[in-house]
Amino acid sequence: MVSEMTPSNRLRTLLLGLTIAGLVALLGVLFVTVKVSYFFGLPVVETLSLVAPGVVLVALGFVLRYLALRRLIVSNRNVHWSHVPGTLVVDGVFRYSRNPSYLGILLTGLGALLIEVNLLMLVFLLAMFAVFNLEVSREEARLAEQFGESYLSYKKATRRWL
Repeated sequence: MVSEMTPSNRLRTLLLGLTIAGLVALLGVLFVTVKVSYFFGLPVVETLSLVAPGVVLVALGFVLRYLALRRLIVSNRNVHWSHVPGTLVVDGVFRYSRNPSYLGILLTGLGALLIEVNLLMLVFLLAMFAVFNLEVSREEARLAEQFGESYLSYKKATRRWL
C-alpha cells in the first residue's frame, strides 16, 4: 500500500533533496579544484589533522542550512524571500545570524577546504564569500524597505554572519 505524501513528508523530501544536491555540488567543486591543482602543479595539502575539523564544519554547515531553509519554508516564506511578501523571520537559527543559509554554505566550503587544502578551493571560497556579501547587502536594503523599523531593530540585535 502506497501512503500519500503529507506536507510534512514533502518538506522533509525537499530539504533532504536540497541537502544532498548541495553536498554533491560541493564534492564536485572540491574534486575539480584538486584535479585542476594537480594538473597545473599547484600545491594540494592532505593533512589528516585537518580532516576531522573539516568534516565537523561540513556537517555543521549542512545542518545550519537545513535549519534555515526549514524555518523559511515552515513560516510560509519562499527560500528566496523577495518573491513572497510576509513576515520577517527572526527566530530559530535566524536569532543568531541574519544569514544562516549563506553561513551554512560558507562553513561547508571551509570544511571542504580543510579536508583537501588547495589554492583553487581557497580562491573559490573567497569569491563565494565576496558574492554572498554583495547579495546580502542587496537583500538587507530590500528588507529594510519592506519591513522598516522592525528589520532595522533585528539588524542591530543580530550579526550578519556570526
